[in-house]
Amino acid sequence: MPMQEAKRLLGLDEAKQYILFFDNGNRVKNAPFAEEVMQAVQQQFPTVEMVRVQQVPHQQLRLYYNAAHALLLPSLHEGSNNSLKEALACNCPVVASAVGDAEERLAGVTHSVAIKGFDVKDFVAAIATILQANERSNGRQCIAPVTHAFIGHQLNNLYAQLTQQRTVS
Repeated sequence: MPMQEAKRLLGLDEAKQYILFFDNGNRVKNAPFAEEVMQAVQQQFPTVEMVRVQQVPHQQLRLYYNAAHALLLPSLHEGSNNSLKEALACNCPVVASAVGDAEERLAGVTHSVAIKGFDVKDFVAAIATILQANERSNGRQCIAPVTHAFIGHQLNNLYAQLTQQRTVS
């Protein structure tokens, strides 16, 4: 979906740039750090705003990812973050802390980065680079190994191998 159309459907200003931040109130999401990063970003890019995503129906999330210039994910720790994978599926650039599987998921993804540590300057620089490039990522092609279709295919292959081995012995 084109960015301008997604912005229009969400009632967002089409002239502004938006950074998504998923804020469920959990300390792990690191909201104070996200706010600090965004204040610094806004000094360089006054038309940028952070959109705090809270309690949005799952069916509407794609609108947010398509309307956003990037997803900011400065979590203190994660396992395998779903919003990161959803952003990649929508080719939304991601700036994340290098926790959980973020580094693995973002390897090879253009206009996206997993940052080690929590230096505001590093996050601001990454977001600035994305805003200046003004391009989508190649996340959809990189996320294939975690899609349901890919995993289902892998499980089918494994099952076929296992059943074939049982009938041979």
